[in-house]
Amino acid sequence: MTTEKSPEVDEIGLLCGEEQVGQYTVKGWTLRQFQALLPILLEALKALQAMGISWDDLGTDQTKTLQAVQAALEVLTPRAAQVLALSLGISEDEAGDLNLATATLLLVKVIGHNVEHLKNLPARLTATIQALSPGGS
Repeated sequence: MTTEKSPEVDEIGLLCGEEQVGQYTVKGWTLRQFQALLPILLEALKALQAMGISWDDLGTDQTKTLQAVQAALEVLTPRAAQVLALSLGISEDEAGDLNLATATLLLVKVIGHNVEHLKNLPARLTATIQALSPGGS
């Protein structure tokens, strides 16, 4: 007998998922973290757009995905300590003192835990607005 989870359960599980990397817990951003990171994320998005890369290309087009990783690294690397500090709830000094391998792994995990949320954000916002609108859509 198989039981299927409802979409709401899957969504909550996805949003609440976390992963332990050494002593750090990587999980989805809170609204406060997202707001603090938004200027950096918008800069990364502009870099992707300048290269002709859309969210839909990520993970589906290997060449564009590799270009996106390069563009994202160019934007995120100078701000890696800030991104990690905000995402992991640690100080920028602690984040800046991480060895390169650990910092890189954590940055990849942080982005990995949150990129799907960012890709699906427009659809989620539209669905939420429609659900809250009196009389439906």
